[in-house]
Amino acid sequence: MSMSRRWGQNLLHHPHLDCVVPGGGFSPDGTQWIACKPGFFLPVRVLSRLFRRLFLQHVAESSKVATATVERMAKLWQVEETIRSQSPEARVAVRQQTSAALVTELF
Repeated sequence: MSMSRRWGQNLLHHPHLDCVVPGGGFSPDGTQWIACKPGFFLPVRVLSRLFRRLFLQHVAESSKVATATVERMAKLWQVEETIRSQSPEARVAVRQQTSAALVTELF
């Protein structure tokens, strides 16, 4: 069970997650509760490496998405630069033809 909170005791912005973690788990067949060893909570080193790897993976994926978005937006900006001197009707037509495909790629 977990709960997301966004403030501390002094009511200042302090986002964090409170969790209640059971001291064991069900057997593979689901018929018994198996308690963990006394004094054992979590394999800290294993979890820290896992969380670090997942965090770095998420950052890398976010960076790739951001880079791709900027590249596609640059194409839209190029279209705007090339049609500035055209009539308003022509600009609308060009935007509809070129921008729709690029915006579709973004999402």
